[in-house]
Amino acid sequence: MKVSIGRGGVAKPSAMGPMSSKVIQRAITIGMNPIPRTVHTPTNIVTFLQQQGLYSEFVKLNDEREVIYLFDNDQHLVDYLKLQTGQIAPGSVSAPIKQKVNADQLKQGHEFASDIRFTTIYQPGGSQIPDTAPGAHNIPNQMMPPPGQHHQWGQMPYPSVSGQEYVLYQHQFHSSANTVPLTFGDPNAPSMVMNQGGLNLGMHIQPTSNSNYLNPITRSQTNYAGLPSVSDRVRGHPFELKQNQISTDDADMDFDQDSRTYTDESDSTKTNGGISSWRYNQIEKVATANGMPFTQVNNNSVKSSMGIARPDTIDFRIQQSSGGYKDLQMDNTATTDYRETDSVRGTMAKQAYQTEMGRQQALLHPYQAPPVRRPGEDFTDTNRHSYPGYMSPPPTPFLSDDTLATSPEPIILGGFPAVGSRVNMPNGSKGVVVEVIDRDKNRKKSRCMVKAILSVQWPGSFGI
Repeated sequence: MKVSIGRGGVAKPSAMGPMSSKVIQRAITIGMNPIPRTVHTPTNIVTFLQQQGLYSEFVKLNDEREVIYLFDNDQHLVDYLKLQTGQIAPGSVSAPIKQKVNADQLKQGHEFASDIRFTTIYQPGGSQIPDTAPGAHNIPNQMMPPPGQHHQWGQMPYPSVSGQEYVLYQHQFHSSANTVPLTFGDPNAPSMVMNQGGLNLGMHIQPTSNSNYLNPITRSQTNYAGLPSVSDRVRGHPFELKQNQISTDDADMDFDQDSRTYTDESDSTKTNGGISSWRYNQIEKVATANGMPFTQVNNNSVKSSMGIARPDTIDFRIQQSSGGYKDLQMDNTATTDYRETDSVRGTMAKQAYQTEMGRQQALLHPYQAPPVRRPGEDFTDTNRHSYPGYMSPPPTPFLSDDTLATSPEPIILGGFPAVGSRVNMPNGSKGVVVEVIDRDKNRKKSRCMVKAILSVQWPGSFGI
């Protein structure tokens, strides 16, 4: 067995210039190539290093996390390992360039590695919060409606009035329909309905007193978006009819006309009572009166015979004037008895008692708002190790700007990529957007700060 010496013309580390010129993803780089983590060393190289008595020393260097070693080529690495194991005389091999890594650099590198891993699996979804409703980016995290199956909310800095932007990320390795955020009412404080595959997943409803954004109607005027009626069920509007809000994208569309905003509700007038009239009195009218928003989440929905979402339970989170939230969980199957007798509820009115029953259910089954990911946070998808590309780059602290990672550079990109988008660099290498500076909506271009990603690999000459 032999290991070939690096081919002529391979750039030496000393020629790399400042220590911020290349992305280093492991503790060892050979020429311009960071090498993979130890557990992913090819079998033939492991065998060769073991036969040469060098493997233990190689593992020691490659697993180091406070010093980065830069070698001219593969032979330089082999000779240095022989020097460290006493196989050749001192002074016969030049030392590699070493870069010490401090705690702040480790932290910064780890955050960037987490972002690269996240964007290996998730990319911005095909539908996003429309630009016509900028106020949706101000919805508190605790009141965000669900992002939909195989989707995830993210939030990152953006040059806007609010300074933050929500991005809807979609899992690249699962096929699912786009989740479409539908916005209505006041663009600066809009209502937002999340629709996936024709189903209303849930919504954030914000009352408005501005008549420019309302098309109030009466019960006799509603057309229920052309949906069929079904016995013992109710075609539930997202909000009371005098709060029939107009779409932020289409002035001819509103809550009443858009079937994507409806929920198949149990009928409050039937034997056990349901949630239709209760919702109007206890949720909608209260929200309009106090001007406070509420979030509704339709759990375990299926498409009903009406052609809309029929959830078995519905969670409500109601913002309080005190700044807190009131959570309720309601049964939508018409099997819970919401028409309790006086002997059970005492002097409490029926619908007020129904609200109390919903509060008790919420205590037993607390509502968990969807997580919102921010740049730099750890990414711990349950199946992350099974996705192609997740391990490249591997988890590593050596991606900070002031060690060996590339400094972000400004690049003009087509379209409106979000922070975390994978893009092509001018030199053909891959990069990740780390900041959106501004967007030209007329030209459909964005000026972004992009950091290059160098893939890990062994030199092609290294082997038997």
